Amino acid sequence: MLRFAFVLLFCPLILLSQETVILDHDWNEFGLTAQTTPDEGLIVYGYQDSLGFLQTFFTKLDANNQEEWHINSESFSIGNFIDTKTKLAKTNNGNILFVGGTDNNIILYKLSPDGDFLIQKEFNFSNVQTASKIFPFEDHFIILGLTTFSDGKENILLLEVTEDGELLDTHQINLEEWTDWIWPTSISQHPINKDYYILWNNRNDPKGTRITRLNELFEVVWTKSLDVNYQNLGLELELFNNGDLALLGEVNGNFVFILDENGDIKTKTFSYFDEKSFSASMVNTGQSVLVAGGTVEPEDLDLEFGFFLFEVDVEGNILTDTMYDARENAFFDILPLTDNQYLLTGNKHNGNFPASANTQDVYLEFYQHGILNSTSSPNAFHTLPVFPNPTEGNINLKLIQGIEKMHIYNPSGIAIFQYEQMIPKEIDLRQLPNGTYIIKIWSKDGSEVIQVVKI
Repeated sequence: MLRFAFVLLFCPLILLSQETVILDHDWNEFGLTAQTTPDEGLIVYGYQDSLGFLQTFFTKLDANNQEEWHINSESFSIGNFIDTKTKLAKTNNGNILFVGGTDNNIILYKLSPDGDFLIQKEFNFSNVQTASKIFPFEDHFIILGLTTFSDGKENILLLEVTEDGELLDTHQINLEEWTDWIWPTSISQHPINKDYYILWNNRNDPKGTRITRLNELFEVVWTKSLDVNYQNLGLELELFNNGDLALLGEVNGNFVFILDENGDIKTKTFSYFDEKSFSASMVNTGQSVLVAGGTVEPEDLDLEFGFFLFEVDVEGNILTDTMYDARENAFFDILPLTDNQYLLTGNKHNGNFPASANTQDVYLEFYQHGILNSTSSPNAFHTLPVFPNPTEGNINLKLIQGIEKMHIYNPSGIAIFQYEQMIPKEIDLRQLPNGTYIIKIWSKDGSEVIQVVKI
């Protein structure tokens, strides 16, 4: 049975920030992703914007998060655009693989932890458009890219390569639908049936998210579009050990859909559905997915992005949900480090005047899964007491100091009550249909949500 979930009761066990790191190089910088190194350091990948001139970069941090070296894209080619969903891969001996290139070329680079380029392997294709993602598999890697035919139609290109740049095989995936503007975002192998699942978007279609399933011979088994009635964009795909798929996407906020191995939707879960997502990424914990990103409220004309974190389990339930520190801040990626520890990479506003060439710094946070977020203000509220819950009619709120506004949403995500400053202590739901309602509260420290069930 298809089940919709908006937000479950806000859980006091969320994510703990153990440490934050800020990298400031006197220009706007954005941390897109990272990988660990054998000496317990990090290699951070991102892009910098100096008065409209864009470059990508790598920065190496040691085990104490002190910078060892920094190189920019004058040393390597990234192609004609910067993909904020770029993925890096790590070899068994700690080297970093990444891809870039120019028209008709895909270039595979291998970067050592010392900042040396060990290989620069070019693959020439007359019809290649772009490639910016590489994914590790059992004994090789797959580069995900695009090809363009003379008639303008685009298809997905897959290159199987070794870490030394040996080309094992090439696959051009015929999508069998006319499109001249697609964007593939991820490829994963199913833990049980061993088929491959590619997440991609037809950006000429408002309902553009697609999943294509390939067998082990890379033949198309099926391609499916999300059966939803609103504009959407698929970002990432993760596979659980039980064979189900978690799909992260964007609509007005973010959603995580749980699908079975045949691509049929089992649950639909939405977070920040009244706001606009700026970026988001997802990591698989085994029994859930953690989603991190940045969001901006539509009524916020100053576009003050805030960090957000939420967690969805294999049943589609939201376990945690929080947003904080809203000033042009966003996470672009979330990565596993050790057991229950994760790294979030992004950017943070440094307080400089907006006209300055340096208002954004690379921002890293280290999180231990399962403890209250210490980066929020110590005076921030956590869980608004609401009783009775479930309720047959009225609900009572034990108000906490610092609440600035409160909205209540029906099961379709439509705001039915909106309170500014004058927050009531009692709300009458007797005339409303039974179902799940969402209360969202804001303070200067961020926003939180809680589910109320009307029976």
